[in-house]
Amino acid sequence: MTQKNLVQKRNKALKLAGECWRKCHAQMRRLDPNINVRPSKAEDLFEIDYKASDKVRLIIKPVVIWTLVKRAGSKKPRVYIVLSGAIDFDAGTISERPVAEWFSTQIGYFCVSGRDVEHVCGAHYDFDPRTAHPVFHTQLTSQTEMWHSVTSHFDAMRGHSVSIDHMNSVMSNVRFPTAQMDFFSVLLQVCSDHMINETSAKLTDNEQPGRTNLDLYNEVCEAVNFFSGYGEHHRGLRAGRDASCARSPYWYSH
Repeated sequence: MTQKNLVQKRNKALKLAGECWRKCHAQMRRLDPNINVRPSKAEDLFEIDYKASDKVRLIIKPVVIWTLVKRAGSKKPRVYIVLSGAIDFDAGTISERPVAEWFSTQIGYFCVSGRDVEHVCGAHYDFDPRTAHPVFHTQLTSQTEMWHSVTSHFDAMRGHSVSIDHMNSVMSNVRFPTAQMDFFSVLLQVCSDHMINETSAKLTDNEQPGRTNLDLYNEVCEAVNFFSGYGEHHRGLRAGRDASCARSPYWYSH
């Protein structure tokens, strides 16, 4: 592949990721007008990893989603959720429907009460095709370092530090099999966990009468499904199965 072709494919990956983010961000704000997302612009969130010299590797810088309730429909407490990650795309597929070859995603949840900051949950979602490893899995782990992204984006949180780390003693080497939880799949997870439930799904969209919150949620599901997962490549996942179902958008009822 020529350097010119590689540049074109990287730019295409950035464009597709940006289009997805703008759609998701717009619909998430309509599902929950109280959320505050920083950074909110795609150009501040996505970049190419040029150290991966021959790859189309998309880096997703930490994004903070604030004032999400612990569960959709509840009043409090509200939490800060921080997401980050990276995805490698098969360069040969970028021009049509991209296929992810590798990914890594991190997530941290923080609750604030007064000056107390509790790290209530942390995990990373990973990919490992080695023998006896779940190809897609998550490991619970402390992500206290992600709190720095909160203090960087929210002036009110500067001077606050994590006082309680509930993830400090978890057994972090246990791998739980999952769907392919790349950054966009985890974004859908956050939306599903915190912005919609069976009751709110029936509510009418304030901006477009006649459409419901479920319609907005379905648009998020559709947006994050702009590429195929590693299951398209993996022999074990393909054998006798529908490999496309490995990515999480296929796992949600809607």
